[in-house]
Amino acid sequence: MFSSRTVTLVLATTCSAFLTACHTPGDGVEARMPDREQSRLFTTERADFMIVHGQDAEQPDIHYRLRVSPNQPLEEPIIVHASFENPASPNRPVTQQKRIEPASLSFQLESPAVWGLEAGKVYQVVIEAYDLQGQHLGTHRQGVFSSIDTRYPNLQRGT
Repeated sequence: MFSSRTVTLVLATTCSAFLTACHTPGDGVEARMPDREQSRLFTTERADFMIVHGQDAEQPDIHYRLRVSPNQPLEEPIIVHASFENPASPNRPVTQQKRIEPASLSFQLESPAVWGLEAGKVYQVVIEAYDLQGQHLGTHRQGVFSSIDTRYPNLQRGT
């Protein structure tokens, strides 16, 4: 009836029209995927949101996930303190602290579960590095793009 080329063209046109209809200027979805940042101390290798399906959970948990590598080999252990923007309560970031050993070529940071994410928005993570005596070594910032929307009441959890 229809050639495969015709079907492919119709599907491509339909998908393009659908995506155009879903995105109109000013609808708040202008954010783009942030670049992987490089600071004096670190380079971001990966920055995204991870969906974790627990066995007993009705809804999955959503976590930030970053993989970061030192720009120079570490001479001694350092402490990194990560502050993840909290979509449900912007004035109360969620945090994680981790000790990084000199042999580490890279390290991963994962936030506690977050809720209230808006699809198409970029959320911020700030990583502060300290030596073991508490001396501040530097700051690394990374934007994380969300394609996940958890703002709907049936998906909300207490934060």
